[in-house]
Amino acid sequence: MMHRALHAYASSLNRPKPIMVVSLIALALNIPLNYLLIHGLFGLPRLGGASCGWATGVVFWFNCLALFAYLCWHRHFRDYRLTERFSPPHWQRYLTFLQLGLPIGLSFFVEVSLFTFIALLVAQLGTVVVASHQAVLNFSSILYMLPQSLSTALSIRVGQNLGAGNYRGARFVSGVGLLTGVCLAAVVMLVVLFGRHTIMQMYSPDPRVATLGATLLLFAAIYQLTDAAQSIASGALRGYKLTTVPMLIHITSFWGLGLGLGITLGLTNWLTHQAMGIVGFWFALDISLTVAALLLVSYLAFESRRRLHRQLDQGQAT
Repeated sequence: MMHRALHAYASSLNRPKPIMVVSLIALALNIPLNYLLIHGLFGLPRLGGASCGWATGVVFWFNCLALFAYLCWHRHFRDYRLTERFSPPHWQRYLTFLQLGLPIGLSFFVEVSLFTFIALLVAQLGTVVVASHQAVLNFSSILYMLPQSLSTALSIRVGQNLGAGNYRGARFVSGVGLLTGVCLAAVVMLVVLFGRHTIMQMYSPDPRVATLGATLLLFAAIYQLTDAAQSIASGALRGYKLTTVPMLIHITSFWGLGLGLGITLGLTNWLTHQAMGIVGFWFALDISLTVAALLLVSYLAFESRRRLHRQLDQGQAT
């Protein structure tokens, strides 16, 4: 939690580079630490698989302390006097944070829980299905870092423009962010489509896992565009301090369509002659992300236009 707070603090001041550097160092630390603890080298206890948890804990503490030290030391952050003094709690400000942050947190929870529940539900379909699903989900999660990074950057840039009273700039930045994300997603989609068999061979030598995984990667490739659009639109809306409606859209899309329709298609024959299995869940994922993207982009376009027109009307009145 402390690292995430420092992460947001540095990002909001247009300094994402130290976060990247510290994270890369932490990754370089995590790999040998895992190896040492797995095998118990140099007098360290031999922990086997549990070493992953211990190494992750150590790395998170390193992330937090290293980033905190950098923010205290670097001249760019000195004017903000983060550690100069500690003041009593400002309860009204905490309430404002919660009003803005709780819907954001619930939106993330809904999205993550969707994939978690699917993993639990498909466990009954056998080890090949579970292995294929987890491999494709792991690869998709890596790809998701691209739109997620753009989403974070867009929240900051939109918020900065709004803080400066530049509503036209906020709308322009939102459009540029969406266009950039969709273009990157289109490239990623083509890479996944044409390289899906090679990708699955990196995860498993089992031909059954590779074949089913390549099929699931088709669905993952298709939703790259919509996933990027909904993620980036959500980031822009957070810059506008609009979080409640996006939360409701995520709940409706991810739990209502993604999970509800996924269970219906994957495990029942209510809408089809027979249950579609894991393919039904991934088909529902594509539909849920498409609906979320359409609703969030439309809401962003409406709110950004409305606020811009209100500012223009106020300017003409004065």
